[in-house]
Amino acid sequence: MNIDFFSLSQDARTSLLNAVHALSTLGTYSEGQHRTATTPFLDTINVSLLSIQMETANWNNKLYEIIHSEIPSGYFDEESAHVLVDADAFSRSAEEMLRIQSEATFNSKDIKLATDVLSVIGQLKVAVFKLRKSIENVIKLEMRMQGAESVDEASFDAMADALTSVRKSKTPTVLH
Repeated sequence: MNIDFFSLSQDARTSLLNAVHALSTLGTYSEGQHRTATTPFLDTINVSLLSIQMETANWNNKLYEIIHSEIPSGYFDEESAHVLVDADAFSRSAEEMLRIQSEATFNSKDIKLATDVLSVIGQLKVAVFKLRKSIENVIKLEMRMQGAESVDEASFDAMADALTSVRKSKTPTVLH
């Protein structure tokens, strides 16, 4: 399988980083004594939000494509597993950085946030969470497929052992 299939798009990576950066600089836009957010923050976050939502839709489409393919296990190999882990780690890291930045922003006494800014921060956190869950769903599918293969191998081995023991029991035992 093409490893690019399971990697985060460059646009999504950039958007996640831009969102984290925008949130970290939220308090640098100043008006008078109290710092407030301005249009550049909202513009950056809205662009990032759109990109993250599109990436989430792409991951959901990938999952649908895999599930409805004739050979779903054909999508997964060792390389794709590594790329999936990287995509998951990147999305988890972005989610954690956003959590830390938003908590720091909310706890700052110098920053007063308008309701539209609070709303867009909440939307951003939800969008990143949904992206992470979409990636996680693909990983869970891969793990189920690996589990199914191991169960098949285990049941095959168990069947072979059972046949061997049946053959042994049918062999006449000679007592001297």
